[in-house]
Amino acid sequence: MIKSKSIDKEKTDRKKTEDMKEGALSPRFSIRVILYYLVAAVIIAVDQAVKRVVASNMYPGQSIPLINDALHITYVRNQGAAFSMWQQQWVILIVLPAVVLIAALVLICIKGKTWHPCILLSVSFICGGGIGNVVDRISQGYVVDFLDCRFIPFMDFPVFNIADIFVCVGCGLLLFYVIFVDGKKEDTAKEKKSGEHRD
Repeated sequence: MIKSKSIDKEKTDRKKTEDMKEGALSPRFSIRVILYYLVAAVIIAVDQAVKRVVASNMYPGQSIPLINDALHITYVRNQGAAFSMWQQQWVILIVLPAVVLIAALVLICIKGKTWHPCILLSVSFICGGGIGNVVDRISQGYVVDFLDCRFIPFMDFPVFNIADIFVCVGCGLLLFYVIFVDGKKEDTAKEKKSGEHRD
C-alpha cells in the first residue's frame, strides 16, 4: 500500500514537472510565432511603401533605367496574378489567395512550436508577399509592378514587384527544405533501419 502511494506520488510529481516545463516554454513559443508574423508584416509594409512611391511619382508605362539594358523601373498596372497571369479572374486572384493566406497564418500559430524554422520562414515570406498583392487588388483593382529585368536579351521577362520576389523565395525555401532537410532525415532513418536489420 505504501509502495503504491509512493509510485502515485512520483507520477504526480513527474507530471507537475512536465507541466512546468511546458509553461516555461510557452512564452518562447509565443515570441517565436510573433517573430514570423513580424517578418510577414515587414514584407507587407516595405512592399506597399515602395509601390506607393512608384505610383505617386510615375505614370503607367513610364520606364526609368537603373542599369541600361539590364534593370529598369517600369510602372505597370497588373490586373492578373504574379507575372501578369490570370487577368480578370477575380475568384482566383482574390478569394482563393485570401483563404490560403489566412489558413497559412493560422498554421504558423498552431505549428509554430513544431515546424522547422525553414518552413516557418518560407510560409512567412509567402504570406507577406501574397498579402501585399491581395491588398493591391482589393484596394485598387490591380497590382503595381515595377521591377523590369532586361539582362537576358532573348527573354521578355514580365515586370514584377517586391511581393512577387518574396513569394518566389518562400516557395524556393520550402522546396529546399523538402529536398535537402526533410529528404535527408528520411534517408538517415532508412539507413538506421537497414543497419538495425543487419545487426
